[in-house]
Amino acid sequence: MRKKILHNWSLKLVSLLVAFVIWFMVAKFGDPIVSVTFPRVPVNLRNTELLEHENKVYEVLEGTDFVRVTLRVPASMRNQLRATDVIAEADVSKLTDINTIGITYTVPNVKATSIKGDHDFVRLSVEEKASKWIRVEGSVKGQTADHYMVGDTIFDQNLIEISGAKSVVENIHHASVAVDVSSATSDISMNVEPQLISYQGDVVELKGLNTNVGYIHVMVEILATKEVPVRYLVTGSPKEGYQATGVIKSSHERILVGGPQSVISKLEEIVIPEGVLDITGLESNLSHNLNLKDYFPEGVRLADPSNGSRASITVFIEPIVEKEVDIEASQVELQNVPKGYK
Repeated sequence: MRKKILHNWSLKLVSLLVAFVIWFMVAKFGDPIVSVTFPRVPVNLRNTELLEHENKVYEVLEGTDFVRVTLRVPASMRNQLRATDVIAEADVSKLTDINTIGITYTVPNVKATSIKGDHDFVRLSVEEKASKWIRVEGSVKGQTADHYMVGDTIFDQNLIEISGAKSVVENIHHASVAVDVSSATSDISMNVEPQLISYQGDVVELKGLNTNVGYIHVMVEILATKEVPVRYLVTGSPKEGYQATGVIKSSHERILVGGPQSVISKLEEIVIPEGVLDITGLESNLSHNLNLKDYFPEGVRLADPSNGSRASITVFIEPIVEKEVDIEASQVELQNVPKGYK
């Protein structure tokens, strides 16, 4: 009986077949194949320097550099997998004429039966690279405290260089630097990230563009303001038989000015000096136009540009008229008679 069992090849073959079926069933049902999905796997672009060597820049379109990946793996590995285990790559050296690159997938050290993405290509926009220098323009937002105004805005540099896709770079007009001056009573000094502004006045996203600076240092001058009267001094005498009435009419009797607090606190009036309004030998009114800013003390400036600083002035001159008037003695009253006199 023992000999029959040991030398029966057909029985051995059947046993081996049964063992294989049992192993297959255990493998299949003991550790089944399952699907694992990672919704956002980044696609690594390789050999991008090839475009740089051709003086070109690129932009990934429609978010195609991220892919939804589904893997078929043994159930025992499901909880061990992470999105970082999936390597998705696109080789720029294989860029097609329609600017697409095929995506390849690998999952090292993982026995995946299949790897599929929700799309198979990265789509690029490829353009010639360009660069240029643009000017920096400052702007302020908010309102200073009462009786204060914004003076000069000073940058540590007036030009910056930008580079990127030619179509984008050529449409950029200037760089804007905005500073909030709300409730300010003293100078403001800070670093500000510039915004790129197109010829249409829109903000241009920095994505895909490079600048030679990340921040610009800005100093905004905050000046005190004060409204002061304007005093006009008249020089000379009119023609014989005429005299100035003493009335001077001006479009600017008072003016709002600004300047350092130390200067403004001491300023009481703006004086138009003698020699400017000269009525020598005149027999009619003197009309004159002048710019009041020419007579501001050093450090003082106009605080309200809408009102302007040009003044129209009239000095009134009239003929002398004589008239005899009879006055009764009873109408004469003596005032301030010294003590002891009458």
